Amino acid sequence: MEFWASWCAPCRFRNREIENYRKARLLLDSGEIKLSFIGVSLDTSLGIWQKALTNDKLKWDAQLCDTLRFKGCVNQRWGITYLPFNFLINPEGIVIGQGLSIREIEEILEAEQSKKE
Repeated sequence: MEFWASWCAPCRFRNREIENYRKARLLLDSGEIKLSFIGVSLDTSLGIWQKALTNDKLKWDAQLCDTLRFKGCVNQRWGITYLPFNFLINPEGIVIGQGLSIREIEEILEAEQSKKE
């Protein structure tokens, strides 16, 4: 789950990086580890958020926008204090990483795959 906003330049770069990672990872999935990519925008305008999705060509598995930003219910649940920020959640719903780089995500997924073999 990736928290971001259209006004956050590092978020926009990271979203493109994650979108490319998502495409590559889907090609590599062996079926043992299924990934779902969920984006949560903290934009205050649905129109601006949708424009960013279109401009950045983001086609994640799920994407939502909490227009109350840091005061919204999504943020209250996850306690986000800065952007971009992410959580890696396993199929059992347990957070197995947070605030990760793409490389760190890859390392965790490789370790999870090794456990299954």
